[in-house]
Amino acid sequence: LKKNLYGLKDAGRTWWEHLGSGLEDMGFRQCNTDQCVWKKDGVIVIVYVDDCLVFGNTKELVDNVVKKLGKKFDLTDEGKTVEKYVRVKIDYNGDGSFRMYQPHLMQRIIKAIPGMEKANEHSVPAATTVTLTKDKMVAQGRSTGIIDQS
Repeated sequence: LKKNLYGLKDAGRTWWEHLGSGLEDMGFRQCNTDQCVWKKDGVIVIVYVDDCLVFGNTKELVDNVVKKLGKKFDLTDEGKTVEKYVRVKIDYNGDGSFRMYQPHLMQRIIKAIPGMEKANEHSVPAATTVTLTKDKMVAQGRSTGIIDQS
């Protein structure tokens, strides 16, 4: 494995297969709409190359998953609340929900379109508490920031 991970053409694919089989062994399922999102019983793992972001319904669930990941992989646990991940800003609300957004991208789009810098701010005409599924849209009590089609 180490030979494949360092310097070879297939390093990325080898790492992805190794990580994926490890998460599957732990009982995680890959999301149908985003292959970098894995979920299991109230825990979501988001993967970007070799960085993982673990969300859970409780701190104990997150700590348990991080501990198990640490047994399978050589990892560094930042052990803190993440405020930015892969250029996505994360704001936490007091009720346990959070909001993910990309302010730098919005500013770039506004600057690229003539006259947009003078435009008024408007909220998106969609509820933030809507989860999209294959069959229907269901309003829920809190937003998870993830659209799931499983």
